[in-house]
Amino acid sequence: GEPRACFHEMSLAGNLDADRGRGTPARNTAESITPGHARKPSMERLKTKMQALNCYVSQTLDDGNTPTRLGPDPKSGPASPTKPKTVAPPRSTPTKPGTHGGASAAPINRGNMPFLGAVAHDHLEEGDERNGWSIINPTRFAVRGAHYLEDHKKMQSAQSVFEAAAIDHYISDACEEDFAIRPGCSAFELLKARSDIELLILNIQLPGPPNLTLLHVFARPKPAPGAPPNASGPAQANRLWEAFREASPEFRNHRLKILANPIGAPLAIRTAVPNRPAVLGVRIPLRWHKRERSLEVVLDVAFSSVAGPVWRMMRGNTKKIVLDLALIIEATTADQLPEQVLACMQWHKADFSAIVPPCPPAPLKAGETKSVSTAPPSKPGTAAPTHSTPLPSRQA
Repeated sequence: GEPRACFHEMSLAGNLDADRGRGTPARNTAESITPGHARKPSMERLKTKMQALNCYVSQTLDDGNTPTRLGPDPKSGPASPTKPKTVAPPRSTPTKPGTHGGASAAPINRGNMPFLGAVAHDHLEEGDERNGWSIINPTRFAVRGAHYLEDHKKMQSAQSVFEAAAIDHYISDACEEDFAIRPGCSAFELLKARSDIELLILNIQLPGPPNLTLLHVFARPKPAPGAPPNASGPAQANRLWEAFREASPEFRNHRLKILANPIGAPLAIRTAVPNRPAVLGVRIPLRWHKRERSLEVVLDVAFSSVAGPVWRMMRGNTKKIVLDLALIIEATTADQLPEQVLACMQWHKADFSAIVPPCPPAPLKAGETKSVSTAPPSKPGTAAPTHSTPLPSRQA
C-alpha cells in the first residue's frame, strides 16, 4: 500500500503544479480527493430533476397511464413546473339514527342536554372540553358469545336493538317518573311525532341537594303487525326483547344489566366503577312503567348502598368524566346467545350546573285538582314545585 500512496501524492502534486502554471487557483486538497458520487449536486441539476419529476407525476394523474418519457424534452428545454391537481376530499355523510338498530329517521328533539353527535372512534380525544352526550358504536362493548355456556368467552356486540334518541335532565325536589305521558319532555314529544317507533326510557334518580333526574330516551322502529321477528335486527335479540318487555317486573329486575366504562376519569372513579356488567335489580331498587309503545325503568340511586357513595364521589367531578354506558339483557340459555347491547350512549364531561327548565308535571288523574304552592319563586336552575310526592329521605 505504501508505493501506491506515494504515487497518488506525486500525481496530486503534479496536478496542483500544472494548475498554478496555467494561472488557475489551486484547489483544496480535501475537495480533490472526495469521490465524485459523494459530491452534492448543483442547484441547476437539482432543479432540472425536480421539474422532470413534476412533469411525470402530473402526466400520470391526468391520463392514468405511465408516460413514455421521463424528463424534459431536450429540444424544448427544461419543462416548466406543473401545478398538481387538487382533489376535493370526499364529502362526509352524517351518521343516521338506525345505523346500529335505532330509529329509521332523525328524532325531532334531542333533549335539553347538548348533543355532540356520533363518535366514530374508541379512543379519547385530547383537548375536547365539550359538555354533553354522544351516540357510540355498540361494538366497543364485550358481551357473552354464542358458546358462552361452554367456554365462557365474550365477543364484541353486534348492532344495538335501540339507539340513543334524546337526553333530558331536570332538577326537582321529588322523585319524577312515568315521562311517556308528560307533555314537554323528549319521550312524550317523540311518541307524539312518530307513530312508527317504540321507546326504552332509562330514568336515573340522583340524590342531592338538589335532586337530579337523568332521562335517557332510546328509540327503535316498531315492527309492523305480522312482520318476521328479524325485521329490525337479529332474531334472538328481538325475541329476547319482546319476552323481556312482556315479562313481570321481578323477571326484568334480575335480567337487566348495566355496563359502565369510564374511559376518561380520575383514578378513584375508575377504580370505583369497574368495566364489567352488573345486574341492576340486585343492588338498586327498580320501578317499571309500561305503556303501549314505551317501557320505562326507574333507578333510584339514593336507596342503593353501592351506587349512592359512587355518585357522591362523581357529583363534583362530572366535567372530568367521559363514560360509556350500555344496557344488556342477560342471556341464560343457548337459544338466547350471543348477547347483544340493548341500548348505549356516552356521557362526555356533563355539566349539570347549567340552568334547566322545570320538570314537566305529570297529568292530573280523574278527580284530582292542581295544588297551589305558597312557596317563594324558585331561583334560576331549580325546578318549580310539582304535585309529585316528595321524598325527603332521598337527601344524600
